[in-house]
Amino acid sequence: MMFADKLKLPKELDKRRKLTDKDRERIKRLYFKNGLAIRVIAREYESKCSRRLIQFVLFPERELKLKEMRKVTKAHLKYYNREKHNACVKDLRARKKALFNL
Repeated sequence: MMFADKLKLPKELDKRRKLTDKDRERIKRLYFKNGLAIRVIAREYESKCSRRLIQFVLFPERELKLKEMRKVTKAHLKYYNREKHNACVKDLRARKKALFNL
């Protein structure tokens, strides 16, 4: 079980990532070069991610600020569900085992 935890999934196979590197580059190009609004870009990617994630792609300092605030307030504990988390980790380990034929 511990061995599967140590394996790194390639970025394109990792289902925890919502946006690919190409998506991130395209979002930056649409905003900075073409001048599209964040809401317009978010509508294009609404099936993949939220408007907030697009803001984090464009302005990483906002994400860092939010992470610092969460450390202080410990807001992550408010929404933490142990059973749900355990089920997700179990699914991830099973997926890694299947991908790497363990």
